Formats: sequence, C-alpha cells, structure tokens
Amino acid sequence: MPAKRSATPQKMKMKIKPRFFIVLAVALGLVAWGMVALVRLFLPPTVEWGRLDTDQEISAVVLRDETVVPAQAQARVMCIAAEGEMVTNGGTVAMLYTSGYNDKNMQNLITLQQKIKDYQENNILANVINADLETLNTQISAKLEEIRQCTAQLRTGSLLTYERELKDLMTRRQALMKQIITPDDYLQKLYDQETGLQSKIDETRSAAAATADGYISYIFDNLESQLTVANIDQMTPKIVTTLEKQVLKGDILDFSSGLRAAGEPLCRIVNPTHWYALVVMGKNESTMTEGATCEVTFDGISETVEAKVVRYVPEGGQVLAVLEMTKGAQSVTSMRRITGHVGRSAEGFKVPVKAVQTTEGGGYAVQVKTAQGVTAVEVEVMASDNRQAIVTESKGSGGVLTVGQRVILP
Repeated sequence: MPAKRSATPQKMKMKIKPRFFIVLAVALGLVAWGMVALVRLFLPPTVEWGRLDTDQEISAVVLRDETVVPAQAQARVMCIAAEGEMVTNGGTVAMLYTSGYNDKNMQNLITLQQKIKDYQENNILANVINADLETLNTQISAKLEEIRQCTAQLRTGSLLTYERELKDLMTRRQALMKQIITPDDYLQKLYDQETGLQSKIDETRSAAAATADGYISYIFDNLESQLTVANIDQMTPKIVTTLEKQVLKGDILDFSSGLRAAGEPLCRIVNPTHWYALVVMGKNESTMTEGATCEVTFDGISETVEAKVVRYVPEGGQVLAVLEMTKGAQSVTSMRRITGHVGRSAEGFKVPVKAVQTTEGGGYAVQVKTAQGVTAVEVEVMASDNRQAIVTESKGSGGVLTVGQRVILP
C-alpha cells in the first residue's frame, strides 16, 4: 500500500482592492480635518480675508417719513395734484369748497367762458394775428389730444396732471385775449359777468398747500399715527407682527375726493430721500446685524436699493430689523407692505461677528493685537451673518488691519 500523505495547510493569498486605499484616504482626510478644526476651535480668532454672500426672502411693513396735511375747516375736496406726484412746499395740492359753494355757479362760469371764447373768435379775432395766441392754441389742441389718448388707454394716473395743465393753458389764453383785443360793449358785459361769478366762487373755496417737498398721496390706512419715524425706537417684533396683521386686513381709505370735517386728513406728503422697511424673521434665519448695509431687491421697485440696518431688536425666537433706504420712496407712497430679497456679496477683512463692537460715537470697531499692544480699529460693516462679518477700515484709521492679526473678543 502506498504511504499516506500528511495533510498540510495551504496559505491563502490576500488581494487588496483599490477601493480600500480610497476609503482609507478619505478616512485619514476626515481625521486630519477634524483635528485641524479642533485645534482652530481652541486657537484665538484672527483677521482673515474672505467673502460673504447672503440672500434671503423677506416681507416687510413700510414705514414712511411723511407729513399729514389736515383740513382747516369742513369742506368738499377736489385734488389738484395726482397720486404719487412730486409737490413742493407751499404748492397747491387741493381745493376746499365750503358749505356755501354751489355747483350751479361753476357750471354757469364754464358756460359763460365758452360763450366769451365763441364771441371772441367769431366777431373779433377774424382779422387778428398773434403769434403767442397761435402757440397757446396749438398747445391746447395737443393737450386735448393727450387727454383723449390717456382716457382711451385707461392711463388714469396721468389724467389729473393733464387736466390741470389744460386748465393752466386755458387761463393763460383768457389773460392773453384780454391783452390783445379791445372788447366792445357786449364783450365787456360778458367780462363783468365772468368777474362776478368768479368772485362768488372764490369766496366759498380755498387752496390747501403742501407743507413740505415730497410725493403726495391721498391713500390712508389708519396706521399713519403709529407707523411714524418718531416711533421707530419703540418697535419690537411683536408690535410689528400685530401691525402687519392690521395691514393685511386691507382697510384702505381714498381721500382724493368727498367731504372732509375740520381736522380730518386731506393728504400725505412723503419724504423722497428716505423710508423704512420693518422686517420680522426667525432669529436663526437672520443674516443681518445693526449698522450693516445690504442690498435689497423689492417687488415693484425696478432697481436694487442699498439699505442700512438702523435697528436690530431680538425678542424671544424672533428679531426685528429696521432697514433704511434712500431710494424708491415714490414706489411705496401708497404701499404699506412689500416683499423682496435681501442680500449682498462682500469681500474684505473677515472677523467673528461678536468681535464687532459699538463705539461711543455710534460707529463700530474691532480690537486686534499689534506690536504696540491691543488696538481698537474703527470699521464699517459691509456684510454679516450670525457668525462672521466682512469689514473695512473707516477712513483715517491708518491701515492697521492685516490678515493674520489676532482678534480680541469682548
């Protein structure tokens, strides 16, 4: 019988796949990243060079810097200026007709003025050539055509302006006619009747004047006494949220016509140089800080506007940011609530947002360690979120900030 072979163990060959090395490299990378992050966590912060991008959808309550013009006595109102039109201090914005006013007198005046015009043209002007009169007649015809087109195209926003311009042209024509022609007895009698009727009407009406330069509005929502510049410092997230609910109810009053009692509002004059947006949002959603500037794109305003955060009020889980704008006031003359996006891209010195301190003069400063010791550097905040801020040195600071400087936290 053949000898029995003894069983010997055979060695297993291990084959390492490339995927193993990839997984190992990733794991080592994560460990290294974690160690670096851990070390940075305990290292003091330093000035870095960086970029910050923010973009956030917002809704806001509009607060305008405006003056309410009240009625001086009970009267019926006829507006002179159009909604949203720019008016000047002292300029007439409405005519007030008292209880003694009679519509019939105005109708009689219009009829009489047409009678005078017809008599002048048919009996006196046939042989009169006057360049100024021809120019006025051409302007009147052109203005009548503008009114016709405006009415046909339903562009009512410009209609009141065109009608006022037509009335001014007609008044100038009447004055010119009295200069270039000598009235006969009949025409003089008509002039005397016109003067009498005009005087009777003037006795029962008065002009209401603008009290400041700005955009005019006849739209009210009964929040004019609450949403004022004087009340900005008292605004909180809770108050603004309550006001926004009232805005959404849509209680809008149009004061462009009708009867006004003494003391009731006639119109509002809106400051064209600045206005405010009150934005309430969750504390964790906010990317703004007081004093920072940001770019805002509002629905209904064609251009992006720059806003400054003039107040930042935390309350519970919410914050109120009060944004001040210097452009776009005309677009919000009749608007109380607006939506849009806030955000901007900024590049510059990046520091922890809690390192930015308010100075006694109302500005901002960051403390850094230099060769001379701890130095407070005045800065302007270009953009910020709840962790970082992008800053630039204020003019006259002397170029102190450099990348790598240690930041001293308060």
